[in-house]
Amino acid sequence: EKDFLGPHVDDPAAIVHKEILATGVRSLNDDDKRAWSPFLVSLMLRVPAMMQHMRERGRQTLAAGLDEAPDDYLDARGGDPEPTLRAWVEKHHPDVLDDLAVMTLPDLVFSKVLNGAFLGAKWATRPLRKSRFDLLVSDKPLIYVGTFESSFLVALPLAPRLAFLAFNEDATWDNVMSRSEDSFVREMNLAIWEADTYV
Repeated sequence: EKDFLGPHVDDPAAIVHKEILATGVRSLNDDDKRAWSPFLVSLMLRVPAMMQHMRERGRQTLAAGLDEAPDDYLDARGGDPEPTLRAWVEKHHPDVLDDLAVMTLPDLVFSKVLNGAFLGAKWATRPLRKSRFDLLVSDKPLIYVGTFESSFLVALPLAPRLAFLAFNEDATWDNVMSRSEDSFVREMNLAIWEADTYV
């Protein structure tokens, strides 16, 4: 949070957030978009369930790699008593197996594939001034429907009465705008309601 997400993701995105609130997404230049896109990607990755999934996958991948070429380890271990490289790592560097997901987070946040999907999408905001309800926010604020490979919609509450939207098909925007403000807010809040921890 302090060394990577804060200075490289959140702080630049905070400047863009203020600009969106003041003048909308149409005023954003390419640099603004390149600052906002990694923030959106980070919101997909930095939720507890995804980090746990990444930790488990990272542990499996690294552990499998440690089990390869056991003869090479035996030749190089010298006086170390551990019978395998995995046992040596678990004894001397136990945190590395769990920290692999955290160490790869910067690469994923700035992934060309993930950011390319956002940068190639259409961006809009939907004001919700007439709604009877406010947008909720939680530890999982980003709503993601569909897939980047086909049709998708990403929605993010920017303020109690303003939502950011990214989508790749015009029909998605037509579908969003066909809903009343109250209906749209209710649908977003129901998705937010599924948060891991209520806020």
